[in-house]
Amino acid sequence: MKSIQSEASSQKASANASTRKLNGLNTEVTSLKQERTALSEQVVALQKQLDQAKTEASAERGKAQAGELALSSLQSKHQQLMQGNSACRKDNAALVSLGKDLLTRYESKGVADVLAAKEPFFQVARVTLENQAAEYRSRLDAATVKP
Repeated sequence: MKSIQSEASSQKASANASTRKLNGLNTEVTSLKQERTALSEQVVALQKQLDQAKTEASAERGKAQAGELALSSLQSKHQQLMQGNSACRKDNAALVSLGKDLLTRYESKGVADVLAAKEPFFQVARVTLENQAAEYRSRLDAATVKP
């Protein structure tokens, strides 16, 4: 009987240990389920953040492309304006040169030139003067900016 009692007590102790182990495992299972639920919620939140970051990145990429297109357009317009400015400067320099030439001719005009221009018979000086006037007109027309 002692051996039966000792065996019963041993089995009782083993059953108690198994019950405690089962309770510990049940607690661990519950804890793992809660952890799994928390991790699943965290994955969903992170996925939302990732989707939002992708959307924002796409929007920023679109803005950057629009900015690059606008910059390219402005650079093209700037280049056109620089070419126009260069042409205007060239024409202005030609007009300044023409004006200086006319002033020099006017300042160096003497009495002999005035009398030769008024000479009534051959009018050689008059023809020369008209040829020079035609040359100046053509130089003015060449340097004038056309709209």
